[in-house]
Amino acid sequence: MKHILLIIFLLIHFNVMAADNFPKLFYNKVIEVQSTYPEGSFERMVDPSLVTTIASLESDYGDFKNAPTAKKAKNYMGRHAGNLKTENYIISKGTPPASVKVYDSIEDNIVDFFNLINNNKRYINLKEAIVSGAPIENQIKLLQGTYNIVDKEYANKLTNIYNKRVSIINQTENLNNMADINTQTKNVLGQKKTTSTLNTEGNIDIASPNQSEDIQVPADTIDERYLQWERGYNDGETLKKKLVGEITLNMFGDPTGGLKYDQGSDDDKSFETNRLRQLSVNELYDEHQYWNQLGKKTWDIDDESQGMPVKDWFNKMFEKLNIGKDKEESKHELLKGDNYIPPKP
Repeated sequence: MKHILLIIFLLIHFNVMAADNFPKLFYNKVIEVQSTYPEGSFERMVDPSLVTTIASLESDYGDFKNAPTAKKAKNYMGRHAGNLKTENYIISKGTPPASVKVYDSIEDNIVDFFNLINNNKRYINLKEAIVSGAPIENQIKLLQGTYNIVDKEYANKLTNIYNKRVSIINQTENLNNMADINTQTKNVLGQKKTTSTLNTEGNIDIASPNQSEDIQVPADTIDERYLQWERGYNDGETLKKKLVGEITLNMFGDPTGGLKYDQGSDDDKSFETNRLRQLSVNELYDEHQYWNQLGKKTWDIDDESQGMPVKDWFNKMFEKLNIGKDKEESKHELLKGDNYIPPKP
């Protein structure tokens, strides 16, 4: 009896280990494969968590429980062969039998998944959700009835795995990134110091960074972040999202019409977002500069306007855009009084 209990304990223990370890290993594989694609490509936009969640469910965290055919085929994503004439496959012994697609490696699984979502019209809604940056929970819902047609609880199972096993990976990655930034900041602050020669009371040590080294501390403005990106700081994807957001805001406005669309529809926003996400950082920055310059001309955001009290600036802009005429002027608490000078954009 003791031996039986020990065996049961070991089985449970190893199953838990697989559930804990497999998602992180597969997640890293997805990132590794994505790094082989060019920046701005669709494959780079796919959240590694989505691929990892599907693989965790389909392969039972890499154990392939009750799926010897899939294990033999190294098929972690539960893919069937779509073309029996051109694709390698093994017929499963289940009921009904299925043509399980054969892969050489985990990497091949991931590449095949990217190709499927990118090119198969069945997944057009999922592809649009990925490109637009929809929450991972919404993307998972779109897999119901498409990636698995039979299982009516498929999306719920994926959501459960994501919440319990995969979402923590994203949180850990974010914490690691924050730790990297803190380390980079300390490195900059710890560089060789020099003594101030200013005529002040006492000597003050100030940082004297080596001008030949790349800037490593994240910047605040888009112009500064772009400069640091050019110098080698790895901020590409974050900077792209920021640029896309800024450009979209200029084009559509918030809450009134923008520089390109007076009343842009959801289709217009989807089209522009998809277009922008395909551009490189350099192309996005150039377009961002264009809309900023156009905005300055349209809304009189010049040096004079930047020094105006906010009340006068709004009056000037409303007059130019013919907004709010024949309406009684009212103050808003966000204006912080008539003498509040807004910061430069």
